[in-house]
Amino acid sequence: MDLNYTYFSGTNKLQKISFWTGVPIYGLEQTRFSYEYDNKGNLIQKVSHIPHVSATNFAKYDYRNLMLELNDPDPQTGIVKYKYDDQGNRISKVGNGLNEYYLRDHTGKEVAIYKDGGATLQSINLFGNGMIGYINKLNGNRYYYIKDHLGSIRQVRNGSNTVAAKNYQPYGSIIKAYNNATDYRYDFTGKQLDTETNFRYFGARYYDDIGRWTTVDPLADLFPGVSPYVYALNNPLTIVDPNGMDTLYFDNRGQYLADQTRAGEGDHVGYYSGADGNLVSFNFNDQSDATSILSSIGKHKPNNDNFYISGINIGENKIGQLFTAINSSETAKATAGYIFNQSFPGGMMDYTSQIASINKSINENVTVIGGVGYNNFDLGNYYWGKTMCNFGFTPTMAKFAAQMFERVFRQRNDHPTDQRAIGHGARR
Repeated sequence: MDLNYTYFSGTNKLQKISFWTGVPIYGLEQTRFSYEYDNKGNLIQKVSHIPHVSATNFAKYDYRNLMLELNDPDPQTGIVKYKYDDQGNRISKVGNGLNEYYLRDHTGKEVAIYKDGGATLQSINLFGNGMIGYINKLNGNRYYYIKDHLGSIRQVRNGSNTVAAKNYQPYGSIIKAYNNATDYRYDFTGKQLDTETNFRYFGARYYDDIGRWTTVDPLADLFPGVSPYVYALNNPLTIVDPNGMDTLYFDNRGQYLADQTRAGEGDHVGYYSGADGNLVSFNFNDQSDATSILSSIGKHKPNNDNFYISGINIGENKIGQLFTAINSSETAKATAGYIFNQSFPGGMMDYTSQIASINKSINENVTVIGGVGYNNFDLGNYYWGKTMCNFGFTPTMAKFAAQMFERVFRQRNDHPTDQRAIGHGARR
C-alpha cells in the first residue's frame, strides 16, 4: 500500500495520511489518519479513519513537552496518565486496567516493573550487552532476547524454546507477530511499546511507527536542515535514535560508532560500546580527528552537519596501562634539564614515539580517557602531562614547560590540541 503524507501548509506538521485505492467502498482516496497539534508542536489529536477501527486520541503535555495524559473514547483504553522524575524518565503509567511503576537506576535504566500501586514486583530486566532479557517474577521464568543489528527484539526465548517473535517494517510497524508476541513490552530498537496508544516510549519523546515523533526534537534548533519530527534522518535501516534526540549509525553486524555535530560548530561527538554494553559518548581532543576519520572511510559529506563513523577502532584502548606507573627513582631526577632531555625523540618521556611503535594507526585510532578521545600523538602528550603531574607540576606549569620546550628547541608554539592533552593529563 502506498501512503500519501499531507502536511499543514508551511510546516513540518503532518495533517493526514491517506492511500489510493480502487476498491469502490473506499473511493479513490481514503484518509487513514488525521492529526492536530498544539502551539508548541505537540501532537494532541490522532484520529483513525479506518473502518471499524475508528477512534480519536487526545493528549496533554507538561512544560517539558512530555505526555501527561491520553484520553481515548475507546472504553478499553479510557484515560491513561503518565508521570516522570526530575530527569524526564517515566516512572509510572496508570489508567484503565493499567497500574505500572518503573524502578530505575542512577543512569535512568529501567531495572524493574511493579504493578498494583507498587505492591507487586512483576519483572526484573536483565542487562549485559544492553538489555538482554527479564525475569518474570509472577512465574519465576527467565526470558532472553534475540536482537537484530538495530537492537530490535526479534525473538523472546525461554531456554531453547522460542516463546514469541516479531518481524518489523523499516519504521517499526509490525509485519507479523508469532505466538504471544503481541504481549512484547519492548520491541522495535528495544523500546517499550505502549499498547494503549501504539506509541513507543523512547525517553525524551514518544514515537509513532509511521516514522514520526509526536513532539518536536528538543535539539531542533541545532539542526535547522532536518525536520523536527522525522525519525532517524529517514534512514531507519542503519540509524537508530536511542532516546528521542540523537542519531547512532550501525553497520550490518550491529557494531556502531556515530558522530553528530551541531550546525556550523564542528563539535564532533563519538560513541562506543563500553565493557558493560552501555553506550558511552566522548568528545574528541582534536576535532580534526573526527573529520579525518570520516574522510578516510568515505562518509564525510561537506556542508552536512550530520556525520557517521563505522568500522574505526574507537574504544577503551589499553596502551595507557604501559605508562601509568612512573618509577620513583625517575621522579627524583625531575630537574628541568632531565625533563627536556628525556622529551626528545627516543627519551624516557617521548611517549608518542613509544605509542606509535605499538600502534601505527595514528589518525584512525582513538583512546578514550575520562570522556575525551585522543589520537596517538595527543595520547603521548596526555601521558607527558601525567608524568609532569607526578613530578609535582600543576596543569598550568606542565603546559608552560611544554610551550617553552617547543619555543627553545623547535622555534614554534605548542599546538593547542597538544596543550589541551597535556593539561588533561596533568590534572591531579
